Amino acid sequence: MSEFKLQHLVDELLNKLGGKVAPDRLIEYLQKSLTINADNGCSGTQVAIQTHLASIVQDIANPDSFMSKYKDLKDKNVYCLNAYVQLLDNISQDAGVKEFLLKSAKHPSSSLNTELTKDDLPHFKNRLKKAVTSKSRKDDSFDSILNISSTLPLATTPSVSSWVQRRPSMSWDFSTHNFSHAVPTVPPVSQENILIEDLLNVLIGLPGCYIEPEELKDMYGPRTFKINDSVSLSLKELVKQILPLASHYSVIQRFIEEKMRFEFGQVNNALAEAMQSINKDHMLFIIQLESEFRANNLTLQKLWFFVQRNMQSLGIAANIASSISKSGAKGGNVLSLLHENVIGSIGDERAQQLCLKLMEAACEPYMKMLGMWIYRGIISDPIKEITKLYKKEDMPVDYSADYWDKKYAVRRERIPKFLESVSDMILKAGKYLNVIRQCGKPVKNKVIPIQYKIEEKTDLIGRLRSVKHYFLLDQGDFIVTFLALCEKEFGKYVVDVNQGCIESLMDLALRLSSAISDPYKEDLKTELLPYDLQFQMFKILSIQTNSEQEYWSSTEPKKLLMIESFSFGYEVHWPLSLILNRKSLACYQMIFRHLFYCKYIERMICQVWKSNKVAKKFHLMQLNIIEQLLLYAKECYIASKIWSIT
Repeated sequence: MSEFKLQHLVDELLNKLGGKVAPDRLIEYLQKSLTINADNGCSGTQVAIQTHLASIVQDIANPDSFMSKYKDLKDKNVYCLNAYVQLLDNISQDAGVKEFLLKSAKHPSSSLNTELTKDDLPHFKNRLKKAVTSKSRKDDSFDSILNISSTLPLATTPSVSSWVQRRPSMSWDFSTHNFSHAVPTVPPVSQENILIEDLLNVLIGLPGCYIEPEELKDMYGPRTFKINDSVSLSLKELVKQILPLASHYSVIQRFIEEKMRFEFGQVNNALAEAMQSINKDHMLFIIQLESEFRANNLTLQKLWFFVQRNMQSLGIAANIASSISKSGAKGGNVLSLLHENVIGSIGDERAQQLCLKLMEAACEPYMKMLGMWIYRGIISDPIKEITKLYKKEDMPVDYSADYWDKKYAVRRERIPKFLESVSDMILKAGKYLNVIRQCGKPVKNKVIPIQYKIEEKTDLIGRLRSVKHYFLLDQGDFIVTFLALCEKEFGKYVVDVNQGCIESLMDLALRLSSAISDPYKEDLKTELLPYDLQFQMFKILSIQTNSEQEYWSSTEPKKLLMIESFSFGYEVHWPLSLILNRKSLACYQMIFRHLFYCKYIERMICQVWKSNKVAKKFHLMQLNIIEQLLLYAKECYIASKIWSIT
């Protein structure tokens, strides 16, 4: 969100609520909150949400109802659900806000007029008609879902009626036309072959003799099956273990038959096609099992052993299909759900590969539309999965003034979570090129394919190598360049130094040296500590001693030079923060401060040696001592056996 739009929204909110807080303070707080939330990892966000939920549940009378509602909304992928939960927790902990809400709440009148007159009858008649109409729409079962959706498609979007609704017998998900057949009376010894044949049929969406599908209670939920009572108990229990695979197949097949239609968007179409390939592989697997059965080499125990391989993969695909269908997701919302599954499957390589396969397939049409917008300024989005286009007649009278801000707008609710941080940049990049095209000038940029990839966050060796470069002065040219750029600043007091300027000079030194090839250079920060190295070390050594109180008591800050206060900081995210934690980084900081101070003194002696010809011999001796000290320190800190990662 742009800064001007945020300013406008905050002003409107304060006017509506009658707030007296300065808008600038609120904007600054919101921007800090957005930055903190963007920096949080996936696991940290989940822990925070669980904390908020636990806090809310403690204060309500019916926690089970609240948690079931939260899970239902989470399954539907409701936009900004976690932010809403956090808001509820903050309101529940603020007594002033609760009191204000109770005062402003509209309480229903205690005395209700229940008498009806002739004048009220038309009003109640219309209300009853609307209620009956909406009830009939809600009661539409599976056939209505497979029919054309209630939201009419745009003129540019082709629409076709569902062939499954017209030809129910053509569906591969248990045709609704079930022919009655007599169940043969077979002794328990001979039931196994019939059950195997039934299972092979049920696993590809066909009803069996002893196993029949039940009617769906939830249009997007798992399918249940009924096993004939004449089946022996031992065989029935074994069959029940295999039937979840048929339920997964049914959920996926329903998703494919519904989402293949145009009005559900290109992302859903691509995902349905990818899931169709999963079902095809599953059917080939069933054909192989049938060949084994015809050769009398298949038993129920063998069948249970063979289907376990597909049980997990089809279960993951079925959960994804069910979540997307329940939430009615399109475009970026589908990609957000798939992204959560990819992140959640970290640690299970097979599950993650399947989620990645589905994600890459669903991303392909979305990224093509995005690439055309970014590199050509052309939007090819028939059902508005990315942007919202306003026509000229919908614009205000002063069309030119609002063209840049209102001609195109990002649909925030349909932006994938992994693109939220760059959504404004994407919008502006396409806007510039779109305006150039409308001015009659051709845009011949090459469209580079955009691909979805998982960021590798567990490169421990690379992180350790990066720490070695900066904290142990292993990247020599960077340190020399940084000292040359900041030489004047190091002689100033800390209060007179602008840390933003130091950050800029450090960034310049990184780009002018060989450190530019370091993929983690952006995580290096500058810090101006309120104590020197000697005080820091003595403060740590004084723990659990008699002098501990002396160092840990609050004292006035000492006036330090920047060279005495300066140190590097380093940002490390979870799970690498388990190894490179604050304690480890504090040790590296102390080593760096010692080495860096020696390097600074060496540079000062060199400058004096160049400018003072009389004291050359004396300064040369000092220079040799400093160089030997640095060499000894580096040999101690960077032992070849310890740092064997290079």
